[in-house]
Amino acid sequence: MKRHAIWIITAILLYCAWTVSPVSAHAELLRSIPEANAILSEAPEKVELLFSESLESKLSTIKVYDSNGQIVDKGDAGIDPTNSGRMTVSLPTLPDGIYTVSWQALSQTDGHVTGGSFPFAVGNIDASNLPGEQATNSNPPISALITKWLLLASLALLGGQFPSRFFIWAPAFHSNDKEPGLFNRLSRSWDDLYKIGLIGTLLAIGLGVLAQAGQTAGHELAAPWAKEVGQVLTETRLGVIWLIRLALALIGIWLVRSHPVFWKHLSRFLVGLALLFTVSLTSHAATELHPLLPVLSDWLHLTGMAFWFGGLGHLIIGLAILQKVEGRLRTRITASMVKRFSLMALPSVGVIGLTGIYSAILRVGSVPALLDTVYGNSLLLKQGFVAALLMIAAVNLLIISPGIHHDSLQSISNSPFVQRFRKTVLAEVILACLLLGSVSLMTYLPPARTPLPKTSLTGTRKVDDLKIALSISPGLVGQNTYTVRLTPKRSAQAVKEVILTFVPVQANLPPSEFQLTAQGNGIYVGQGSNIGFPDRWLVEVATRREAKFDAIVSFGFNVSKPGTANENESPTILRISKALIILIGILIGVDLVSSGRVSRSV
Repeated sequence: MKRHAIWIITAILLYCAWTVSPVSAHAELLRSIPEANAILSEAPEKVELLFSESLESKLSTIKVYDSNGQIVDKGDAGIDPTNSGRMTVSLPTLPDGIYTVSWQALSQTDGHVTGGSFPFAVGNIDASNLPGEQATNSNPPISALITKWLLLASLALLGGQFPSRFFIWAPAFHSNDKEPGLFNRLSRSWDDLYKIGLIGTLLAIGLGVLAQAGQTAGHELAAPWAKEVGQVLTETRLGVIWLIRLALALIGIWLVRSHPVFWKHLSRFLVGLALLFTVSLTSHAATELHPLLPVLSDWLHLTGMAFWFGGLGHLIIGLAILQKVEGRLRTRITASMVKRFSLMALPSVGVIGLTGIYSAILRVGSVPALLDTVYGNSLLLKQGFVAALLMIAAVNLLIISPGIHHDSLQSISNSPFVQRFRKTVLAEVILACLLLGSVSLMTYLPPARTPLPKTSLTGTRKVDDLKIALSISPGLVGQNTYTVRLTPKRSAQAVKEVILTFVPVQANLPPSEFQLTAQGNGIYVGQGSNIGFPDRWLVEVATRREAKFDAIVSFGFNVSKPGTANENESPTILRISKALIILIGILIGVDLVSSGRVSRSV
C-alpha cells in the first residue's frame, strides 16, 4: 500500500504541472507599421505586419481601405522571403484622411486563421475620430473543434492497441485461459476497434480539410469542390500534412484487411505513432525557435496519452467480453490484466507529466500567467478532469486491484471488485473523452506565453559567471524586437539594467543606444528602429550589475534589406502534394486489388 501510495502521489505531482497536451498555436499580430491609431504627417510607402508565426503566402492577405470603403493599396500583398512571419503591401501616395488596414493570416504551422483590422490617419486629423481599439478575431469554427477531438480520440485507439494486446491481454490469457477461442474473439473485437479508429481518422481528415478551407473563405465548412480546398491541399504546408495523414491511414487500412501476423500488428502500431507525430508537427511546439526538442516532447506526450486512453478503450471492450466467461476464470484473468495495465499506465503517466512540465515552461511560464489569463484558467479547468482521472486511478490501484487479486487467490466466482472495476473504467473513458474535448477547445486559445518569433540574428557570449544571449527579430532593416536572456538565474539577479549600443561598420554615423525593459526571469525586451539601413552592425550588450563590474559583450551581424513576396515556396509544396496524391492513388489501387482477391478466395 505504501509503495502504491508513493506512485500515486508522484503521478499527482507530475500532473499538477501538466499543461498542454497537444496545444496548437496562432499567428498573432505582434506589431504593425504604421501602428494602430497612428497619426502620420506623411503617408507610408507600405504597410508592414509582423506575426508570431510563419504564414501561408497564398492565403494570407492585407487590404487597405479609405474612409469610403474603397481599396487603395497596390494589390501586391505578400510574405517576405527572408522572414515568413512578415507580410507587407505597398501603398500609392495617399491624400490626408483616415485609412483602415484589414488583414487575414493563415498560420503555416497549424492552419489556424486569424484576422483583424486597425485604423491609421494621414495629415492633420483629430485623434478622437479614430477608434480606440484594434479589432482582432480568431473565432474557432465548431467543425474544427470536432475535428481535433475526433482525430485525437481516433489516434488514441490506433496507438493504444499494440501495447494493450501484446503487453496486457495476451500474457493474461496465456497464463489463465483454457479456451483459446475466447482470445480470438477479443482479437476480432480489437480489430474492429482499430477499424473504428481508422474510420474516425479518415473522417477527421476530410472534415479537417473542409474546415480549413472554410476558415480561409470565412465559412464554417467549404464545399469539397471549392477552390479553397485545392489551395489548402496543394499550396500549404498543412495541406501536405493532411495528405500524409491520409496516406498513413490508407496504409493502416491495408494492414488491417490483410492476414494478421505479428509484423503487421507492429506496423499498425508504427502507423499510429507516425500519425501522432503529424499532430506534433502542427502543434505550438513546432513554432519554437529551436523546435526539435519541443516537437519530440509533444510527440512523447501524445504517445503517453495514446497508451493510457487507448488502453482504456481496449480495456472496456475486453471487460465486456469477459462477462460471458465462467466466474473464477474471469476473476483470474481480470486480476492478471489489472496488474499489467497498471505497469503500462504508470510509466505513461510519468511521461505525460514530465513532458507537461517542459510544456508548462514554454507555454505558461509563471503562476500569474496561469491565474490571470483565459488560457491559464482553461488549463485549470482541464486539470479538474485530470484530477478526477487520477482519483479513479488511485481507487483502482489501491482498493479495487488488491481486492480482485485477493478474490483470485480465493477462487471466488463472482468477485464484486470485478464489477466495480468495470464501472470505474467506464467512468475513466467518459472523463478521458471530456479531457480531449477540453484540449480541443484550448487549441484555439492563445497560450499565456507567446513564443518569440523566429529570428535570423542570434548570438551568445559568456562573461564571468553570466551567459548573455541576444536575439533580434525579424533581423531586418527597420523596427525590430530586441531580446536579451541572462542565465543562470543567480547571476542574472545582480543585473539592474541592460543597454544595447548599435554601431554601423561602414557608414560614418555615430552609435545609438537603447535600454531594454526587464520582463523577469532574466529576460529583457525592447522594440526599436536602431538598425536603419543595410550594413554590418556591431551590437554591444552592456549589463549593469550591483557590486560588480559591468558585463559587456559585442555581436556582429550583416543586416539585409527586407525582401518582397515569396513565390518560390509554392512550386515545392505543389510538387510534394502531387507526389503524395499519386502515392494515395497507388495505395487505393493496391487496397482495391487486395480486397478483390479476398472476395474471390471467399
